[in-house]
Amino acid sequence: MMDSEMVEAEASSSQPQPQASSSGQNGVVRDLLTLARQLITQGKPSQALQAVVVAMKTKGGDEAVFHSLHRAREVYRSRLQENAAVDQLASLFAECAIAEAEPVVIEPPANNITTPSISPEPDAHGTSILAESGRCK
Repeated sequence: MMDSEMVEAEASSSQPQPQASSSGQNGVVRDLLTLARQLITQGKPSQALQAVVVAMKTKGGDEAVFHSLHRAREVYRSRLQENAAVDQLASLFAECAIAEAEPVVIEPPANNITTPSISPEPDAHGTSILAESGRCK
């Protein structure tokens, strides 16, 4: 069913009609829901939603559409909250794993940097740095 056909189906479902047989109405609803599934698999969620809305109007009128969309909103919000909690928990686990894998290394303060000592004491070769520079008394 194309967009124009869905609009026609929606227009015809909103007009007062003689009471259709229950089995005929169920067949129309079933066909619209089948179309909606096909549209979803084709990556056309907006058109699928239109088909579902037409099916709901056909079956239960505007009140059914309102009720279903309200329930869908509640489920969506609930899932958002669940996903946020899962994301926070995953972040916490990741931080713990990183902390375990890379222990914190405490670096000495900048004023405690060790420098080679200049002492009159002889080095491994038996001469001191001061003696080499002529400063040894």
